[in-house]
Amino acid sequence: MLSVRRPIDAVSIAVGALLGALGAVQWKDSGDFADHALQVTATLVDSRETKKQVLDAAPETYLRVEFSAAGGDIVRTELPDPLQSSAGPPPEKGERISIWYDPRSPQTARLTRGAGRKGALVLLALAAGALFAPAILRRSLRGSGGGG
Repeated sequence: MLSVRRPIDAVSIAVGALLGALGAVQWKDSGDFADHALQVTATLVDSRETKKQVLDAAPETYLRVEFSAAGGDIVRTELPDPLQSSAGPPPEKGERISIWYDPRSPQTARLTRGAGRKGALVLLALAAGALFAPAILRRSLRGSGGGG
């Protein structure tokens, strides 16, 4: 059971609630996208690479694509999810790739229909961790004197 004994408990509950709310919104948005998304073949117009600063991680590649929406309009947009480096080399300029887009807002396009669900699950897991972090820390600090 959660209890507020110290200020850190209140902060932890607030952070957990905020992360939980963000996770729930992201889960809803990704589900809404999946419910309405249409698959289309797009042409790669450009790509940009960003270098992560953490532990010399591999750079992330973002794709800028062009496609014809259901109404016939030509849409140019950058996909918000980076290409997975494990998927092999990024496609080359002019190459055709399959994407999903929301016909209600054609600028909203993704590589996969269910994109965003993993991020929502991470946020929900962090929310749960934030709620219980003070209790776990108190217990580990009290119990660190035993030995063997």
